[in-house]
Amino acid sequence: MGDMAKSVRKSTSRHSIYGAKGPAASRLRRRKHSLSRRYGIPEDALGGSLNLVYRRCGKATCWCASDDGHPMWTLTYSVAGKRRVEFIPDDLVPQVQPLAETGRAYREAVREVLNINAQLLTLWRKQKKKRKSSR
Repeated sequence: MGDMAKSVRKSTSRHSIYGAKGPAASRLRRRKHSLSRRYGIPEDALGGSLNLVYRRCGKATCWCASDDGHPMWTLTYSVAGKRRVEFIPDDLVPQVQPLAETGRAYREAVREVLNINAQLLTLWRKQKKKRKSSR
């Protein structure tokens, strides 16, 4: 496991943000552990992006009515092609932010490896074609 995954694991515990209970949570955890072991995915990495957004509450007398709005953190992610938005309380941001950054770094690394493999395949085919034509 990479250094990034180890450092993220230290900052979270199973009894924190991943501590949901019940049959649905149990199924999700079993699937997560299976995929993590099979593909070497950091178990604490978080999908999606963490963003600071500004929303107006709608109260005419609130200060936000004449300003940008109340600052709120959101985690935006997709499940089965549907976009989901989860509001993240300010006190959880320090815990969630490194997990989202680990997830983003992992996705970028996987994407790069897959693209490199495609480029290597293309290069190999060109070299094979060139060898055949020079015979």
